[in-house]
Amino acid sequence: MKFSIERDLFLEPLQAVQGVVERRQSLPILLNVLLRLDDDGLLSITGSDLEVEITARVKVEDGTAGETTVPARKLTDIVRSLASGSRIDIALDDSRLRLRQGGDDFHSAPCRRAISR
Repeated sequence: MKFSIERDLFLEPLQAVQGVVERRQSLPILLNVLLRLDDDGLLSITGSDLEVEITARVKVEDGTAGETTVPARKLTDIVRSLASGSRIDIALDDSRLRLRQGGDDFHSAPCRRAISR
């Protein structure tokens, strides 16, 4: 999975979905959001607490399809800390999500589930 998106276009749906993800869960996967990019460039961001599931969708300009889960709060905090209006490059490399913006480069811990097409 690989795509580029404007920070503000990514942050808004990410914050909406992150609202359903609780801070303390008995199942660690529920602390994560699912990022799924289809072949048409539609990015789906899904979060759940097993009672409620929220999915937000946003179109990305260029990308390679795939899906993975990443910690919701950490991803939201990183995206929020980036400059408004900036372009973010996101890629899944060897089960780690890599987020780049300008000179900033962030890597996730190994993802719980990683599938590249």
